[in-house]
Amino acid sequence: MDFQKESTFDMWILLVCLLKEKMTLSRKLKLKLKLKFTKAWLSFLMLPLPLDVYKEVLALIHQNVIPSMSNPSILCDFLTRSYDIGGVISVMALSGLFILMTQHGLEYRKFYEKLYALLTHVVFMAKHRSIFLQDKQLKSHPPKNVESEILCEHIKKEREAATAGKRPYYLKKSELRERKLMNKYNELKFTSPIRRYVDLLAHYQINMIMSEE
Repeated sequence: MDFQKESTFDMWILLVCLLKEKMTLSRKLKLKLKLKFTKAWLSFLMLPLPLDVYKEVLALIHQNVIPSMSNPSILCDFLTRSYDIGGVISVMALSGLFILMTQHGLEYRKFYEKLYALLTHVVFMAKHRSIFLQDKQLKSHPPKNVESEILCEHIKKEREAATAGKRPYYLKKSELRERKLMNKYNELKFTSPIRRYVDLLAHYQINMIMSEE
């Protein structure tokens, strides 16, 4: 009986070891595939792509390409170059940058400024319009790096205050959130996007109603 228990135990130990080895090989294979996938896409993006292909690439890049890359931030150069093309392509490029900022820690401080500068009626009427994504970006919370910048600035001020012999002031979570919202408000205020955004939405809805009639 003891021999049977020992044999069963040894069998389970062997099975666990085999599973661990298989998982390790699976992770290595997954990493290799990601590296090859990344290399293939970077080579493809260096080609002189026709405009219609360029749009299709930007339309699928945030869902089908970025999640499968070994280092998604490497697409930053391609997306910033795409922004310089103008029009709908610029908005679609910023959609990819938005994913890199919010999910992969990319720092791109002028994102909202560039986004609001692109809100024109041409973008809203285009085939590849990204109005819903734009709306999501407008309503989204600032990226995590904005929070770290605010905290670093606060710590710097507190350090200066401590050197001057003043009592330190600890930043509450509610105050940190308020500062982040103020930071976003200042970006909106200086680029005058809110009024323009509302006007463009109204223009878009009027055109939709007229086309239905």
